[in-house]
Amino acid sequence: MNNKAYRIGFFVLLVINVALVMFFISMPKPPSPGANIMEEVSSKLGFNEEQKNRFVAMAKLHREQMMALNKQERELTRKYFSHLRQEDQEGQLQDLVNSIQTVQESKLKLTYNHFEEVKTICNADQIAHFDDLLDDIMRVLTGENNRPARQRTEDEKR
Repeated sequence: MNNKAYRIGFFVLLVINVALVMFFISMPKPPSPGANIMEEVSSKLGFNEEQKNRFVAMAKLHREQMMALNKQERELTRKYFSHLRQEDQEGQLQDLVNSIQTVQESKLKLTYNHFEEVKTICNADQIAHFDDLLDDIMRVLTGENNRPARQRTEDEKR
């Protein structure tokens, strides 16, 4: 009797485990932050098809350049912190800090230039919406995405 109870318990647990695995495998993955940012920008600015195509090309180029800079920054950061395993090498550390700062500066300038370029494909009506969109983008870029949006004063809108 005892042996039979163990077998039944084993198979019940096995079925539950298989069901849980299948449930988690079949669940759709949540969208990553910014996954639909191209569509959101196009929609908020009211781009036509030509503008959308130009914007998508700009965004893809920007993403590729940012990925390369992010990779470079990760490598430099790993090198920087790997010095904790070694004896103090202050000169090398400062060189790495300077290199990391240079990469971060490049990322900022690249993103600024990207949005300047996006602004060039906007018409006069879309430029007015661009400023509101820029507030949303700034929240994403500065990590304030989870905070409630601050209402802009009339002076800030000008």
